[in-house]
Amino acid sequence: MGTFFPVAESEAYFFHEAGKPDYPMLVRSLPDGRLLLAIGISKPQQTTTQLVVMRQSELRYFYPWLEKLLPTR
Repeated sequence: MGTFFPVAESEAYFFHEAGKPDYPMLVRSLPDGRLLLAIGISKPQQTTTQLVVMRQSELRYFYPWLEKLLPTR
């Protein structure tokens, strides 16, 4: 994952829900308002089976919790 998620260009965000473990997502901003998301990991060297590319403007439909945490671009 290190190639897709350079440390300097990636940040981990966590979904918090009472009584459950935090759910991580590693995020990298791409050109043209797109994001690369690694589901279920918080560090570039970890392994994931789910990668998603989506426009930041569409987060509200799929990951509204993440939209609230990310800076607007």
